Amino acid sequence: MSGFLFLFLSLWVPYHLAMANLLYAGNDKMFDGILSSLLSIASNTTRGLDVIILTADFTEIREDYRPIDERMRVFLERVLQFYCSTSTVRLVDLGEVVKKDLADSKNKKNRFSPYAVLRLYLDSIEDLPDRILYLDTDTLAKGDISPLYDLDLRGNYIGMALDAVGSIWLTPEYCNSGVLLMDYGKIRQSNLLELCRNLVKTQFMFMPDQTALNTLFDDKIYFLPREYNEQKKTQENTLIRHFCDVMHLFPILHVDKVKQWDVERVHSVLKEHAFDAALETYLELKNLYLDHKDPEEALIRGYH
Repeated sequence: MSGFLFLFLSLWVPYHLAMANLLYAGNDKMFDGILSSLLSIASNTTRGLDVIILTADFTEIREDYRPIDERMRVFLERVLQFYCSTSTVRLVDLGEVVKKDLADSKNKKNRFSPYAVLRLYLDSIEDLPDRILYLDTDTLAKGDISPLYDLDLRGNYIGMALDAVGSIWLTPEYCNSGVLLMDYGKIRQSNLLELCRNLVKTQFMFMPDQTALNTLFDDKIYFLPREYNEQKKTQENTLIRHFCDVMHLFPILHVDKVKQWDVERVHSVLKEHAFDAALETYLELKNLYLDHKDPEEALIRGYH
C-alpha cells in the first residue's frame, strides 16, 4: 500500500465510521416519537449511534408525566443494533436536579412540557462528547444525517434553523430549537446553559427553553438551512422533517397539530407520504413492543 493511500484511509475511515451522538428528552408518552425518529435515522446511515435520552418523573406536576423506563431503553437499543451492533441507548434521569432548581421558577407551570428544559442541564452530566445533535421527539430523517452532523459550525457554539412562525412574528432571526447541532466542547467551557436556566427561572416566557437559547446564545448561533429542520412541508431536499405545530393563515386561520406517530393523520391532514416505509415499520415495532416481543422480525421485513 502506498504511503498516500495509507494516509488517506487512516483519515477517511475513522471520520466516516465515527459514531453520531444523539440527544432526546421526554417521558414515556414520547416513546413513539423516539422510536420512529431513531428508526428513520438508523435505517438511513451506516454509522453507529450513541443515544442519550434525558428523562424525569414529574408526576407531581401531572400524573402522566412518567419517565422513560428500562424496558423502553432496551427495546430502542435492540432496534438500533439491528443496523449497527455498536449503537447504544442511555437513559439519564435529571428529575432531582431539575425539581430543586425549578421549584420557584416562573415557568414551572407552562403549556409546554417541563421535559423541554432538561437539555439546559447538560452541564450536570459527566463525560459528554464534544459534538451532540439534539432532536425533538417529533422529528424524522429522510436521509443520512451525516451532512448535518458533520457540518462545520465555523466557530459558533450551536446550529439552529429559523423558526417558521417566530421568525415572522417575533424577530427575523428567531430560531427553532427542535434540531440543535451543538459544539458541546465550547458550550462546556462557557456558562451559557447556566444563564439559560436562570432566565427560565426568573422570567415567564411562552416558549421558555427555546427563547432562552435564542436570547443567550444569540451571536454564537450558526443558522442551519431549512432542509435540516423543515417545519411546514416535506420538500425534495428535506433531511429532517419536524412535525411541530404549524400555523396557517389561509383559507382560514388554523393550526395543524399532527405528529408522525399519528400515521393516518400524516396522510389525511398533511398529505405526506415521504416516510411511509419507515412509519409502516414503526407501527409493526410498536405492536411488538406492546406484545413484549423481539423487534427483529419487523426490522428484517422493513430492511428488505
